[in-house]
Amino acid sequence: MKERYKDLLAGLVLLGVFFTNQTWISGYTVGHFVTFFSILYPSYLLGRRTIPGASWFASVGFGSLLYLALQSIVQTAWFYAGGKLDLQSDMWTMGMTMFICLLISATLPTPEAERKVQTQTDKNAIIYGIILTAISGVAAYFVIHGAWVSGVTHSIRTPWPLMPSGTLLALALAWLSVLLSAWLVARPVFTACLTAVAIFSTTALAPLIYRIGFGFDGFLHIASEKIIQNTATLSPKPLYYMGQYVFTTWLSRFTNLPVEQLDRWLVPVAAAIFFSVCVYFAFARHGRITSLAAFLLLPLGVFVATTPQSLAYILGLSAILLALDQDENRVRFIAPLILTAWGVAAHPLAGIPFSLMVITILLAKAGNTPRIKMIFGALASLFVIGSAISVPAMFLVLSKSGNTLINWQPQTIFSLQPWSDFLGHFLPYIGNHYVFWPAWSTLAEQALPCLLLLASIITLTRKDIRRTPYAMALAAAILFLIVGALLKSAGEFAFLIDYERGNYADRLNTMSIMLLFAAALPGITALLEKTKTAGLLRGTATIVLLLSFSAGLAFNSLPRHDAMVVGRGWSTSATDIEAVRAIQSDADKHPYTVLANQSVSAAAVLQFGFQRYAADDVFYYPIPTGGPLYQIYLDMTYKDPTRAAAQEAGRLGDSSLVYVVINDYWWRAEMTNEALSAIADEEMEFGDATKGVGNSIKVYKFDLSKPSKAAPQTDGS
Repeated sequence: MKERYKDLLAGLVLLGVFFTNQTWISGYTVGHFVTFFSILYPSYLLGRRTIPGASWFASVGFGSLLYLALQSIVQTAWFYAGGKLDLQSDMWTMGMTMFICLLISATLPTPEAERKVQTQTDKNAIIYGIILTAISGVAAYFVIHGAWVSGVTHSIRTPWPLMPSGTLLALALAWLSVLLSAWLVARPVFTACLTAVAIFSTTALAPLIYRIGFGFDGFLHIASEKIIQNTATLSPKPLYYMGQYVFTTWLSRFTNLPVEQLDRWLVPVAAAIFFSVCVYFAFARHGRITSLAAFLLLPLGVFVATTPQSLAYILGLSAILLALDQDENRVRFIAPLILTAWGVAAHPLAGIPFSLMVITILLAKAGNTPRIKMIFGALASLFVIGSAISVPAMFLVLSKSGNTLINWQPQTIFSLQPWSDFLGHFLPYIGNHYVFWPAWSTLAEQALPCLLLLASIITLTRKDIRRTPYAMALAAAILFLIVGALLKSAGEFAFLIDYERGNYADRLNTMSIMLLFAAALPGITALLEKTKTAGLLRGTATIVLLLSFSAGLAFNSLPRHDAMVVGRGWSTSATDIEAVRAIQSDADKHPYTVLANQSVSAAAVLQFGFQRYAADDVFYYPIPTGGPLYQIYLDMTYKDPTRAAAQEAGRLGDSSLVYVVINDYWWRAEMTNEALSAIADEEMEFGDATKGVGNSIKVYKFDLSKPSKAAPQTDGS
């Protein structure tokens, strides 16, 4: 009997054991042990077939990542088919995933036996390894410990003044240890581990510093995941996000850990694991160890907080890196397809473009004859174009269906302004701000596309690689930038507030940078190898420049407020939570409407979820995506507050109680507080104003069922 059929038979037996355990065996420890072992075997088979020649340990590790991807895909399909997401469904979806792993393993060619290469132990390599492990460990500990002790629960604009002064230097040392390990130790697994540590040292900063939560979208996603945990479903069914939701809720049930903590750490941990693992298997394991150090030129700002979009970025970029593997016998094509399918389930706006790029790269590598290669190359070119226009095409479909309000203005693409703005993006400008580090960090961010473009050109000059896939990635990156400029000028996202209407076009720029990084990877690797053989002075200068560039990118990964960047976002605070709880208590189960900023609304979602919607799908707190309540809040705070504005808010929120929340950091808080105090029925204060800005809040109550205490002032005079 062939080996693959023996493996399939053994897997089916274990599948039967799994279902028997789920049905009959009780006890948390025993049941989870049997389940865990039942998952490991099909994961091992899948990893062994997709990464031929890998060790059993590497096969289990990589196969487990693919298993989690397949499990999320199956659960997403289960959800859209009408199934519940609970413990009962876990049994069936996990069993289906195991069976799919076995089927894939049975269809792929049986790999040759692992070739164990006998290598002599290099004492110098051991010594270097110990030293570099110590450097990496101390640097990571310094950064993570510094972020933990700097953690805050009050509102801040930027965390950098709170962090120890040596944080960026420690991050640079973490990347230095990666680079030196590739040169001096020359063990791919060791360098991959140090790479994961260096990436995590940056991505872990936001979860550690922002104790309550970072940003706004994350609060919405956690609230949705909690609904799934409590009700086993989500209604109405969203068109996206489920690839993340099903994974975090399943993992919460499986590990008995809080879903909010799993959500918070999902993307920061996934970025460290997936990037290092995928580059290890695609490049470093076969001699290009220095390619792992290339991640010091990848902006990590989009991976510090968990959102479905960020998860889709990780899965999409990881899939592209796997697909770019130069020898199809190193990584089977099914592996990147599985990862990118999970990305589509998490967020189609990122997953679909990346999935089309994975197909593009696989087509560009296919073909055994010149004629076949030409046909596949033509198909690959079509997929590149399809990938670039897929996001605007999806928005066009949504706007035509009436689900999303987008005002299309195609005539603007013929004006010079959008194209001058596009070209200006590649011309670094600092102006008259000569504060060294903020200026350098800004310059690093602006110059990164040009640097990656130069490295991509170097990639295309190399003769030891298949250049066509990298040329496709470079062409896609350029097209993404152009389409992003077109989308920003021709599409007005009227459902968003003014300062967020360019966000979707900016996401295309983010994907373009990732594609540029993928295209530049061999070029960056070649430059790093040349640095190794350069003279002492030249090599040292190059390393210092690269590490300072990396530190500048790390500085940009978190919100800034300095001489170059004016920070306008304030984090959600404990005082925000105290205020929304007090409002809930004061309303005494009566419906109410609140006018507040983004941070307070996030606190309300964190505490009460999606508690109440009024008519026309108006949430009782303003969600800052351009909704009517948020516009009333802006009118109330940017202009003179009026009772008429409160009445309009009450009408929209279908309530006679309206609360207006003013944080002390609001740009005209003092004037607004005086005006509101004169017309409100009651006022409350929370926090401690003596601790500085970001620590106090005032809440004004309007009971519209009663006469105004200041009726003469309702006209705003």
